[in-house]
Amino acid sequence: MIGAAIYELLNVTAVTSLVNDISPMIARNGIEAPYIVFNEDGTPENFKGGYGIVNYELIIDVYAKKGRDNAGGKAYLLECYNVIEPILNRYKGTVASVVIDSIYQVSKDVRYDQMSEAARLTIEYKVRTIENSQ
Repeated sequence: MIGAAIYELLNVTAVTSLVNDISPMIARNGIEAPYIVFNEDGTPENFKGGYGIVNYELIIDVYAKKGRDNAGGKAYLLECYNVIEPILNRYKGTVASVVIDSIYQVSKDVRYDQMSEAARLTIEYKVRTIENSQ
């Protein structure tokens, strides 16, 4: 599980100054946009030599505040992306006791939702971790 590590990487002033909350899986009740929700799914690659490699799919969703700009928050989301991308993409190191071998971005998508009249940024990453199997 990499949730604590991802939260710690994102819970920095550069990000928290742009959003009201960072939550795993679903947004907390009562939190107003803009906010970040992230989800992870891991699959073991192999176990040998006393460690295991686990590959994760990480999805970061950033929800804009309704009516943030004339494009429903798209410009705001691009600003968020420009802060989040250099923090996560190509990261390697240990954070929250998780040994991250690599994080790399797979895709980025900004969509406008007619119903909520707000935009959402989705960034997908592949994360490779090394876990001690002892």
